[in-house]
Amino acid sequence: PFVRTEGKLSSPRWSPDGQWIGWLGATAVDDPFAGSLYLAPVRGGGQVSCETCPPAPDRANLTTGYQGTATAFMWQPGAPATAVFVAAERQMTPIYRIGVNDARRHRLGSPLLVVSGAPTFSADGTRMALVANTPSHPNEVYVDNGPASIPPSAPRRLTTLNPQLDGIALGTQEVIVWNARDGMSIEGVLVRPVGFRVGQRYPLIVQPHGGPEAADPNGWNGTYSRWGQMLAGAGFMTLYPNYRGSIGRGPQFAMADHKDLMGKEFEDMLDGVDHLVASGLVDASRVGIGGGSYGGYTSAWAATYASDRFKAAIPWMGISNWISMTGTSDIFLENSTVHWNLVMYENYDKYWERSPLKYIDRANTPSLIVHGAADPRVPPGQSIELYTALKWKGVPVEYVSYPREGHGVAERAHQLDFMQRVLGWFVKYVR
Repeated sequence: PFVRTEGKLSSPRWSPDGQWIGWLGATAVDDPFAGSLYLAPVRGGGQVSCETCPPAPDRANLTTGYQGTATAFMWQPGAPATAVFVAAERQMTPIYRIGVNDARRHRLGSPLLVVSGAPTFSADGTRMALVANTPSHPNEVYVDNGPASIPPSAPRRLTTLNPQLDGIALGTQEVIVWNARDGMSIEGVLVRPVGFRVGQRYPLIVQPHGGPEAADPNGWNGTYSRWGQMLAGAGFMTLYPNYRGSIGRGPQFAMADHKDLMGKEFEDMLDGVDHLVASGLVDASRVGIGGGSYGGYTSAWAATYASDRFKAAIPWMGISNWISMTGTSDIFLENSTVHWNLVMYENYDKYWERSPLKYIDRANTPSLIVHGAADPRVPPGQSIELYTALKWKGVPVEYVSYPREGHGVAERAHQLDFMQRVLGWFVKYVR
């Protein structure tokens, strides 16, 4: 092979002069995200020289020690020894320039923008264009003076794609921090209801992200899959918890939930709810939960294992039975290697212990279960199993299956229908 690697890989790119290959990769086989920037020389097979890189026979990690996660990478045009990467860094998405020879990071752009995807550059590398959003506005196109600008210039917005938002009241949002019961500091994004009043307690919806190797930034929460602003208009608070297992705080934090799915990571979310209750913001008797993929698994777990804490749940394309999931998902090897660190066929008891269906005897949370009929990642059978069990138990439950949809909801008519159902369910059972 050209270079030895471990774990996940992403975005291999030649340097402009053809002397280097850079890529995003995992730090180990069980690192859940290809979030470190690696570099290898094309000729000679020698070791890359940089001040902060550990000895390696054929590669160097330019982001060793960085307590964030690289999410996109490209080379700077006109500067053959300079790479640029976008990062998840707690609730922000900074852009960095980094040199091949010294691995020092220089921040570009504005820390207030949440970057979507990767920026692009002018041919000479002096201008940078990007798509980004803010807590009060969805994605727009921005341009700034690019990597040549140190200190960075403030990006200038070029588009106004949603002018109608200027007349719509939105909920304010902020980054909050709380201590988990074991003392670990956990962060998240809180969206307050429109017209928020100090001293009043509000209903809360917890919307855990998927992955779990993902993170919720402090950006726009008004899409079909991010319900914060829709719920804010109906009088709800929404919490996006970046529980342990999330990216944006280095590889060790992202691996902190391994072998313990729905253990401490779920406690992190409950502790976030308790923090908001203790702060006088939330009514503990009016808390709901909903999310997709791993967030759907979390919601199914909440509706069964911790049913006494939640008035309503929306498990969307979520896992209910790890045993049947392992035999039918298109990523069962990833789940076994990266998250469980255990092979299901040798650990049936552990997989069943962390399956929501095991705790169906506890379930009394009204649940709206949603799935795409063509989902290969989390097969629809996971939702059907949960629906059947809740129906047998006599719990209020509905199952919505969207035809042609995979792991997500792509068709606009389905998205609108989904949003209306989400809002209606939480209004009926939580507010």
